[in-house]
Amino acid sequence: VRRTHGPIAELLAAFRSMARGQFTQVTLSKRRDEYARIGTAFNQLSHTLRRQFRLLTSFERMDKAILARPAVGELMQAMLPRLPQMLACEQVALSLISASGSTKLFVRNVEGSVKTFACKDEPNVRARLQECWPLLRWQESPVRLADAVRGHVWCGREVGKDTSHGLGRQIKGVARRFAVALRNEEREQLLVRQAYYDELTGLPNRRLLQDRVQQALREA
Repeated sequence: VRRTHGPIAELLAAFRSMARGQFTQVTLSKRRDEYARIGTAFNQLSHTLRRQFRLLTSFERMDKAILARPAVGELMQAMLPRLPQMLACEQVALSLISASGSTKLFVRNVEGSVKTFACKDEPNVRARLQECWPLLRWQESPVRLADAVRGHVWCGREVGKDTSHGLGRQIKGVARRFAVALRNEEREQLLVRQAYYDELTGLPNRRLLQDRVQQALREA
């Protein structure tokens, strides 16, 4: 009875901790009996749930940042350095296509800040990534805006590393949020242009002049 009661008590305590949001590991996996398989399965479950909850928390932080300020640059500076840990990969990059058709690649450097590369086009992005990180295998998800691809979120992992935990779905979640931020930013820019520039001539209107005068008076 004692041999059976000990492992069950440990599992029960671990499940109670999990219910409180504490994803602990059990020592059953180190045993040399039938409980070792149960312990290994529980530890894998706990590890997966811990990653999922951390990812959901990070997505919530991204959503709040998008609602607070629809600026892709600010969101990228805040989140891109954190994405490798969120997605359990070695490197994450973001490529964006401008209105002129040129492409910029944004990556996290060794200091943790964001570095920018100019690329000729989207196919050139993969070549640049493979050149800089030849030991990583890259998986991407498009940043879509009104049925048009405006860039990609790139995730680089070591060759042979397990991707069975739904990495593709998680990259799509990040790409969708950057698409929302990009759409909101462009919508805000359009509203500003409609408010301060003449539709026919494209020249600044009286409202913009008044706004700039008020700014100058406040700064004087």
